[in-house]
Amino acid sequence: SASENHAGASKRLLGRGDVEGAIVEAFRGLPQSIDDRTAEQFPFAYQALTAATRSSSIVLPVPANNIHVVVANVGGDRAVVASVDREYRGVGKGTLEIWDTGTKTVIGILGEVGTAVPSVKFSADGSRVAAYLGKGITKVADAATGKTISTIKLSADHLGPAYGGFNPPVLVFSPDGAVLVGTLHKQGLALVQGWDVNSGAKRFEFDLGTKCNGLANTAGWALTRGFAVLSADGASLSF
Repeated sequence: SASENHAGASKRLLGRGDVEGAIVEAFRGLPQSIDDRTAEQFPFAYQALTAATRSSSIVLPVPANNIHVVVANVGGDRAVVASVDREYRGVGKGTLEIWDTGTKTVIGILGEVGTAVPSVKFSADGSRVAAYLGKGITKVADAATGKTISTIKLSADHLGPAYGGFNPPVLVFSPDGAVLVGTLHKQGLALVQGWDVNSGAKRFEFDLGTKCNGLANTAGWALTRGFAVLSADGASLSF
């Protein structure tokens, strides 16, 4: 009965347009561990969760066979779609487009995709978006207008095959969106670079050299992508 009460609350919240609240209420009516039996044991809450999550979905009029990567900002009003031709999906050949999910139209093109694994990151407020296009080129654009803000040249020496695949850079914005940090890895070599978003000028660089080799050999492929985290005030960086 408690589960059904949460399911009812979820339905009412969804009716008022509170999708996030509806999802939370539906989860409250479900056990912590969800498995194949959950739909039968808690049908009302399970159906409420399905309804709430489906209502938050956005369908864009793009050719399904061409889609490779889709990344949306926190607000959900902007999305970057890597429309890669199916014939060239293994090597990457297509375009990175910025979509307005409300009007379902393309507002800007970040550029041609030159990598099989595009890397895209929105700033915390969703106003800016950075995308790695391949061959060391990363473009930063205004997510509202689609206009290019800067073009950044990452070190191509630290980008390339690793463990039989391709490791794109991991991109991270500072909290205010003023700095873009790229973590690059290639066969155990690591490089962390920070760039001024408005000017495209390099702010800092940490070359870890071969220090990652021991960790990569111990942990396997999991560490080859790497990551960087900026503090809330943007004053310090860990990686």
